[in-house]
Amino acid sequence: MAKIRVLIADDNDEMRKQMVVLLCRDYQIVGAVTGKELVKTAICTEPDVIVCDISTPHMYGLSARKKLAAQGKSIPFVFVSRESTEEIVNILWKERSFAFVCRDETSAHLVNAVEAVHNMAIYDSPFYPRADQPEDQNVVLIDEETLRKAERMVVSCEGCNSEADVPFSEIIDRLKGSDPSVTDYILQKPGRCPRCFRIITERTFVEVHDRG
Repeated sequence: MAKIRVLIADDNDEMRKQMVVLLCRDYQIVGAVTGKELVKTAICTEPDVIVCDISTPHMYGLSARKKLAAQGKSIPFVFVSRESTEEIVNILWKERSFAFVCRDETSAHLVNAVEAVHNMAIYDSPFYPRADQPEDQNVVLIDEETLRKAERMVVSCEGCNSEADVPFSEIIDRLKGSDPSVTDYILQKPGRCPRCFRIITERTFVEVHDRG
């Protein structure tokens, strides 16, 4: 199977090198450029996924995404940033097929983030606060044991079954006995679909063995 083709853009030389090292084992790196070179290089190389700093002196990540989309290039983005401003969070949570990774957490999450957006899923670093989260909302970290129990209830996911209509978080609600109206979940690590092996996050739609 051909490797996912990834373009990396960051104005920091060391950060570019670090991301290349993190990703080159699992993915094909088609370029590692500065923000100024991002749009031109993306048009030339046509990557499957772009990993870029969300804000650089030369090119704002979301602006680059819009410029590419205007030219018919709907490429999933993994945004990396040191900051977690309310503006960034609000914009990102209105987007589809994006990932956000805190710069300090790239070693733990960048590889999974690339795979997630390539499979049309949202991915964000654990413990990253959502701006639209109600004040009384509980954020629960899901350990691997609970994750595996939830995975065993899954037949397929939205990536391989267009009729999958149950949010993975609903399965976790059952296992944890939580009130979904006031509970949000963060997975310690993504799950996997038993049919197609795509990444499953708490927001992925799945088909379950037993709806009862």
